Amino acid sequence: MITIKFNIAAAEIAGAVGFAIALRVAGIINMPSKGYRSIFLDLMPSVYTGYKASK
Repeated sequence: MITIKFNIAAAEIAGAVGFAIALRVAGIINMPSKGYRSIFLDLMPSVYTGYKASK
């Protein structure tokens, strides 16, 4: 029988890295298309203090 242990620290790190990648991709998509504004980018200042997406 195989026992699988859930590592909470590894899950937190993987989630943070995945979220950071998603934020980076959304920011890169926002750069060339000046009119692009998504709800995701509008909510980021509430999660990350000091984050500002350029309009």
